[in-house]
This record gives sequence, C-alpha cells and structure tokens, in this order.
Amino acid sequence: MDVNLKYGRQTMQGILPLANVEELVPQAYEKEVGDISALLKHKLSHPTNGIGLDQILQPGEKVVVVVSDITRTWTRTRDYLPTIVEYVEACSIAPSDISILIARGCHRSQTEDEFKQIVGEEIFAKYEVVEHDADNPDGLVYVGTTTRNNPIYVNKRVVEADRVILTGGIIHHAMAGFGGGRKSILPGVSGRKTVENNHLNCLHPTDIDINPAIGSNRLQGNPLHEDMTEAAAFVNPDFLVNVVLDTKNEIVDFFTGHWFEAWAEGCALVNEIYGVPIDEQADLTVASCGGFPYDISLYQASKTFYNAAQATKVGGTIILLAQAEDGPGSPDFFGWYDNETSEEFFTNLKAEFTIPGYLAYLIYVIAQERKVYVVTDCAAEQVAKMGVIPVANLQEAIDQACADLDGDAKVFVMPEGGYTFPMIKA
Repeated sequence: MDVNLKYGRQTMQGILPLANVEELVPQAYEKEVGDISALLKHKLSHPTNGIGLDQILQPGEKVVVVVSDITRTWTRTRDYLPTIVEYVEACSIAPSDISILIARGCHRSQTEDEFKQIVGEEIFAKYEVVEHDADNPDGLVYVGTTTRNNPIYVNKRVVEADRVILTGGIIHHAMAGFGGGRKSILPGVSGRKTVENNHLNCLHPTDIDINPAIGSNRLQGNPLHEDMTEAAAFVNPDFLVNVVLDTKNEIVDFFTGHWFEAWAEGCALVNEIYGVPIDEQADLTVASCGGFPYDISLYQASKTFYNAAQATKVGGTIILLAQAEDGPGSPDFFGWYDNETSEEFFTNLKAEFTIPGYLAYLIYVIAQERKVYVVTDCAAEQVAKMGVIPVANLQEAIDQACADLDGDAKVFVMPEGGYTFPMIKA
C-alpha cells in the first residue's frame, strides 16, 4: 500500500509491504447549518436543555461571558460571540454591564492583539475584556471544597456577577474525557493550586502509572472530570453556549442551556463525528498528526501519540509523523526526560505537576508499552530520551517496523491522527 501522509506543511511518502491494512478516518459529517447567527439566536431562546436565556436575564443585571483563550481559537469564539452579546443587550442589559472574561486557566497571559483575535476587534472596542489570572489571590474567591478534598478558588468576577454565561467548544480530551462545559470553570477561571490539585488525578493513586480512569470519552468514574463538575456546580453558571465543529472546522451545532446537561448532549455528537469504531487493536499503527498546526510541536503531537496508542495493542508498534517546527512546544518538555527511572519521573511529576510534564510522561508510558518510531525535525538525541526511536523518514520507519512483523499483521493508517479517536466496538 502506498502511504502519503502530512508532515508539517509538506507530505511524506512510503510503501507498506503488508496486506492487512485499514485506514482510520472520521466519517464525513454532512449537515447544512446555514446562517450560524440565526441558528444561535434560536438556540439562545430555545436551548438544548433548560430555559431560554431571555427568561433568565433581568434588566440591569451584570453579566460575565466566559470565553476560551488563544490556545482554543479553533472554537471560533469571535464568529459567534457578537450574537451572544447582542442578544444579552436586547434583554435590557447595558453594554457597560457586560464583561468578557478570558478563561486562560494556568496558560500564559495574552497580548492585546490576541485579545482581539479571540473576541474580534469590535467586541474588544465596545466591551470590557479581561483575562483570568490564576496567580492573583486578590482576584480569587473560595466557593467550596470537593469530595476529593480540592479547595475551589475561582475568579471573583464570576462569583460576583449576577449572571454567568459559559462559552467554548466540545472535543475529545485525553485527560478529562471531553473539553468544554465545566472546564470553563476548572481549570478555566480557577486558582493555580485548585487546578494542580485537580490535574493530579491524572496520576494513579497507588501505582507508578497513569490513572486508568481518565482518558478520552471517559466520564463515569473519571476523577478529573468529576472534580471539575463539582467545582462548576459550586458556581452554578446560568447558561452555556458550546460549539461542536466538524473535521473541516465548520460549526455544525450549538449546545445551549444548562451548563452540564446541554454539554453532555454535545459530547455524544463529538463521538459521532470524531469516533472511529474498530473491532480490535492493531499490531502496527502508522499515524500522522494531520500536518500543521497539529504537529507544530511535540506537545501538540501528544494528542496523536494518545490516539495512536488507543488503536495499537500493548506490545505493538507505532510509527508517528510530527515535524514539530516549534520543537518540543514547552521549555521544560525535554527536561522531564532527565529523570532516569519511571519511579523518579512519576515522583517528580506528582510533586510538581505541570501539563507539559504530564504529556511528556504520557508519551513515556506509551513508549514503554509499545515500540514507537518517530519521524520529526527535532534533534535525534533529544527524541531518543523520550524512549522512542527517532528515524529520518517514513520509509525508514516502515522498513524497521515491518522487519519485526509477519505478513498477517493488522495495520492501521491514521492520516489525521490529531483528531481521529479509535473506539473499540462494545
């Protein structure tokens, strides 16, 4: 089989000398949405779940609209936010009583130009636009402690507002099950310690391993998700607007109304669009992140590492293409691989949890359980520290991998691995 896969802004070719090859790609989702503003206006008054926004808002109230930060521009906030604020104004809320809060969690601060990229220049000029600061104690308020003993501190503006509207996008999330919904509160507008306590649930409570209860499409029993949900319930946001987009980044629907119930319905659509059913895991999976920007860094490529691992049996082999023009994607990413043993890696991550550290550990665990070949522009000596095998090109990786396989080996090819989620049939 001839294989032609995206690699950064280019493509890379190879020949698979095996017969049992299947391509895993999300099925095209065909839905005519038309005017997204008209659709959203309808969904604000006639929500997916709960009562209409016009029945919630009262004249003179102060309204905070929570939006995603610059790392989530794929959610296309600027394309639908004007419809929300116009609707809010039509409910007799003055522009001076509407503020936009950028939920950056523990991400870096945004620039003014990035504010404008997120919300649009007209919104930026007309309304107060501010960003959350997880490290400012004066801007945080304690709202309660979860059953997992996590004290929840959230942004003061959210607590003091008369009405809170959450926005964002729903997609698979390798830690919390799905993005969107309650994540606008935790981690979105929570204090750093609250976020760190929550994210520690990614690690196994007793063993040196990743917690098996977390992962994409895992909600029931997922401690990360359940802790987030409890935190959001303390705030009890008044209304949700979450989008689901297709593989071409087109908005296919809005899920509106109750902050949890409406979001949960959106999760089902994400599975329909991005989930690819498989009968069993493969002996070999050849995966591209989908090219730029999905492979802009090894940090971003971690999504494809995770998805490819879902498609590949333990003891199997993965070939992954990630050009990584921005290198590791985080200054401390490669530094985590200075840990000499699994125990040391796990202990240090548990003591000082960071998302780059966790993603580095995720790749490390995958590489311990499977043989992983990586084609990337990153320096081979740094890549080798990850526990993977750096190779120069796709064909070289195929030749090395196939030398260990027999002719009946089951092979998956994932051309868009960054958003293709393999789901074993029940």
